[in-house]
Amino acid sequence: MIRLTSTLAAAFLLALTISGCPTEADCTDGDHQCDGDQIQTCVDGEWGAAEECTETGETCMAMADGTQHCMGSM
Repeated sequence: MIRLTSTLAAAFLLALTISGCPTEADCTDGDHQCDGDQIQTCVDGEWGAAEECTETGETCMAMADGTQHCMGSM
């Protein structure tokens, strides 16, 4: 009986490992994040390729409310 229980437990753990657990999105669609003077946009729960803010004469700014975006000098 113990051997059967151990076998069933192992099979259950293997099934969980194979099927995997649902993964959470890295980000919320439409969010932006700065990385130096580059900005990334979230699409389908993943951060997209970084784009240079400096190409348009702007810098990447993190605002007090947490939003991040490219912004020209004031």
